[in-house]
Amino acid sequence: MTSHQPARCRLLIQILMLLSAISLFCLPAHRGSASASSLGIEVKGTLIDIQADHVPVIEILKSLSDKTGLVVETGDPLENPISLKLKDISLEKCLQRLLIHQNYALTYAKTGDDFVPISVRIIGTSLTKRLEPEPAAAAEPPRSPDPAVEAQMPQDDHMKKYQKSWFAIAVEDSAGLAGQIDTETLEANDADMPGLRIKAIAPESLFYMIGLREEDHIQEVNGKVVKTAKELIETLQRATGETLGMIRIARADKNPIYIELH
Repeated sequence: MTSHQPARCRLLIQILMLLSAISLFCLPAHRGSASASSLGIEVKGTLIDIQADHVPVIEILKSLSDKTGLVVETGDPLENPISLKLKDISLEKCLQRLLIHQNYALTYAKTGDDFVPISVRIIGTSLTKRLEPEPAAAAEPPRSPDPAVEAQMPQDDHMKKYQKSWFAIAVEDSAGLAGQIDTETLEANDADMPGLRIKAIAPESLFYMIGLREEDHIQEVNGKVVKTAKELIETLQRATGETLGMIRIARADKNPIYIELH
């Protein structure tokens, strides 16, 4: 053995020990970050606190269902994990944040002076899955609408039905539609989502006919944020070619508008 061999052996041993230490240090951290997830939901009357860290949307909806009595029907697996933190927010706004990229429809019932969501239907391409609230959530009487309650709902601003062929012709003239509405872009802030504010609207316009009004803050259409009148018009035009034929226009602090094309 030469005089250099012991030094080389010691160096090799030191390198191996260092690599082992690095592996032992990094491996648990990697496993923990890959699997860590947490969900906390607190219902305080009509307001909700929600904190989710890397939790699938479907699990958050299930927890909301159990705690609020909301019935969820979904044709989308909603397995994408998300992280969010919301405080003192209504159930409707919770659903808006969770389903911002989805096409969905809400059913409301009147509680006091407010209309609150009692069910949500998420439109997708998979077999519909229904989430029923756990029995513990039924401590209060179930909030199911009756004919008298439904008669009080703002149907003229809430639900619309049109022939698809007629609607396609009505939204065909982009330039003409653009002249019927004046809008401004709204950027996201701590209080609300980005979108489009209607500054003025022609009384005889298609936009007025479907229920939009001045000062409406349009947050999204069929899950897509629109920030200009051009984007709004293009989204309405695309909807006429979709098989499902449902247009949902989400508005801040107001019932969404649902347009059914048949």
